[in-house]
Amino acid sequence: MFSNIFAGILLALGTLFLGFFVDRGVFWEVLGGFILAFTGYLWLVRCQFTSPSNPSFFQSFNPAILPSALTNISDQRSSTLGSLLSFLLVVGLALRLFLLFAFPLLSDDIYRFLWDGYLLNAGISPFSELPAHYLEAGNGVPGLSQQLFEKLNSPEYYTIYPPVAQGVFTFATALAGENWWLGGVLMKLFLFAGECGTIWLLLRMLPAWGLPKSSALLYWLNPLILVEICGNLHFEGLMVFFLLLALWLLSRRKIVYGALAFALSVAAKLLPLMLLPFLIVRLWRGKYGRDFWLFSLVFGLSLLVMFLPLIDLEFIRNFGSSLDLYFRKFEFNASLYYLLRTYGYYEIGWNQIARFGPLLGKVAGALILLLAAAEGYLWLQSSKAQSDREHEASGLEPNHSKVPGLRDGSTEPLPASYLNLPFWWMLAFSIYLFCATTVHPWYLSIPILLSCFTHLRYPIVWSFLIVLTYASYTTVPYQENLWLVGVEYLVVYTLLAVELWRIKSPAKALRSC
Repeated sequence: MFSNIFAGILLALGTLFLGFFVDRGVFWEVLGGFILAFTGYLWLVRCQFTSPSNPSFFQSFNPAILPSALTNISDQRSSTLGSLLSFLLVVGLALRLFLLFAFPLLSDDIYRFLWDGYLLNAGISPFSELPAHYLEAGNGVPGLSQQLFEKLNSPEYYTIYPPVAQGVFTFATALAGENWWLGGVLMKLFLFAGECGTIWLLLRMLPAWGLPKSSALLYWLNPLILVEICGNLHFEGLMVFFLLLALWLLSRRKIVYGALAFALSVAAKLLPLMLLPFLIVRLWRGKYGRDFWLFSLVFGLSLLVMFLPLIDLEFIRNFGSSLDLYFRKFEFNASLYYLLRTYGYYEIGWNQIARFGPLLGKVAGALILLLAAAEGYLWLQSSKAQSDREHEASGLEPNHSKVPGLRDGSTEPLPASYLNLPFWWMLAFSIYLFCATTVHPWYLSIPILLSCFTHLRYPIVWSFLIVLTYASYTTVPYQENLWLVGVEYLVVYTLLAVELWRIKSPAKALRSC
């Protein structure tokens, strides 16, 4: 027990240092804090759970060192699970409570959150004008000061935050006024609630997926999640909660509520939209695909209602402009794009992000659609084969008119079609990240969450390696060290390839979670 307490102290010291004391411009402080926190995190995981039946890629190389912790979470000793799991859950909860009161030190996004909130409280759409407009004579808005403007990281661009986030900004600034720290605390309360909802759902869902509750610790204690959500105030915390809620509700065939939860996830951050194609085959059951059309109707209407207060011609034009700029101008910690950028310099002599950024976006979209189509086909074929075996065993003729797990009125605890969904969602989101021109650390929230439902551990390794990107902030303006970026992606791609190779077949992929 002493070693567990010591590891908890390491995790707490590293996390709280990163939350309250770190200087983003001093990379060794950031790296040291994360090393301390990840050491405690991995030791806590390693000390509590073993999985001799599921050896990992890491264990085949060196089972005695740190990486073996990443897959040892798959099983637990029944005699000690209750007290140890409770202890670790309390550790994660306590750290989040402390971080509520830390002003974000590793991200300056909070200043745009405050800016948008002040505008909305004044009855002005944050999508209508660029920030500099409100510093001109006669355009002043309470709360919008020169000091706040100078802290914005993208004052030359329109805001890009969707309605759920904007609602939180409005609430927080209405109560906090011009007290930035209090505004941040009030915003974090929503993220804290979302994180509590996420762990509650994980503890309920994992047994239904045939996995131990302890797998939730991969997300709950991950230092990157702790620091970036409740510390640095990133709304991925709400996005992953609503996405997980949607997965749970849809797996229970609560289509209306599942569609609403998915819409809330998209309205918190737009990224879950790319995961929708994987739901088609799962919802298209019954006569004429009734559940699919019901989901589409509720999802579409819910998004419309949430976006309606913000929608006008300026919103459509300026929000679309910001999305376009995301692909054509922003670049940070990319992988495939940086290779194309290097080629562009060699071919033309200047940065061709306006060409390669949108191209990679289209490639990612096409690959995700192909992956969804292939997964749907594989699952249907697997389901039909299983149906044939069941009919043959009972002496009946095979019947392909109905697919197990897709029948109306099914009473099975969890439809088979949803067991492998987290695996495919993780791969789809990884494709997006590999093709993106910008990959910030908090973008890994979805892969880290979904890793709880699979045997793939590359998102956990990535969650540490991506910390190397903070080396970019040692200079103003930031300057990336491409050697560090190269090391990051070399390890991630290698680990992903080996873990997928170990699956070896589509049939295993369908059972990978």
